[in-house]
Amino acid sequence: MSVYIKDNPEYFERALRSIWDDQERKPDQIVLVEDGPLTDVQYDIVDRFHREVGDVMTIVANDENRGLPAALNNGIEYCTGDYVARMDSDDIALPARLSLEEDYLEQHPEIAVVGGSIEEFNSQGDIRGVRTYPEDDHEIRNYICKANPMAHPTVMIRRDAVFGRGLRYKENRLWTQDYCLWVDCVSEGIRISNIHDVVLRFRRDDQTLKRRGNLKARNEELRVYSNAIARLHGRISWRYIFPVARYLFRLMPDGFVRKLYHADIRQKIMYGKRGRGKTSPKK
Repeated sequence: MSVYIKDNPEYFERALRSIWDDQERKPDQIVLVEDGPLTDVQYDIVDRFHREVGDVMTIVANDENRGLPAALNNGIEYCTGDYVARMDSDDIALPARLSLEEDYLEQHPEIAVVGGSIEEFNSQGDIRGVRTYPEDDHEIRNYICKANPMAHPTVMIRRDAVFGRGLRYKENRLWTQDYCLWVDCVSEGIRISNIHDVVLRFRRDDQTLKRRGNLKARNEELRVYSNAIARLHGRISWRYIFPVARYLFRLMPDGFVRKLYHADIRQKIMYGKRGRGKTSPKK
């Protein structure tokens, strides 16, 4: 997990608690990258948590904010376990997350990366729905041209199979670092998969959509998706319509984007039968 000065302290502490207090299978190591100086409140959260878990926690302190991809690459170097699980500083891991993913990798030695489904919720705690992802190689290879085939904060990675081969997050990809890693894996024949179980509550609000809709994010997304199609399907392919459609979607007014983002028709176009299921709103 990486944390930086602009992260919400309340969300950050809840994320930490979810990967320790809540877990049926406690992690053997928690690597926390402090990406630049933090606030006093954030430091207090880290200190209290560190005192509770002791040597389980490894703190990596960057002198300056380097951005998420660089922070993750830095943290990877301190990971000692066979498996590396990712977590964001504002999401909530469900209690069975680590046990489900570890069991899956133990039972499927041919799989190097496993993710899971997410339950999306907003800042008020309202459930927006459940999103599932493709599960087998064929589905993932097709899906990756349309959208990200994995929810980054849900993944568990075989350290030697991926990072041991020299693969890392691309530090110049601030919004698509995880997508680029999955493309690298698929291109090199490294098998990735998802389980159907919901393993994480993913915080998604209007600010999330705004960040992904800014000009730099749109342009980066267009380039990396187009490059992925070229790598996987060649320079001539009808699949280039997908990154263009995504780019145009990001150009729409914020209010329209919010409505269309949660609409059934978008889910059918982008995700087919694997769109987000409807969940009754609750607190």
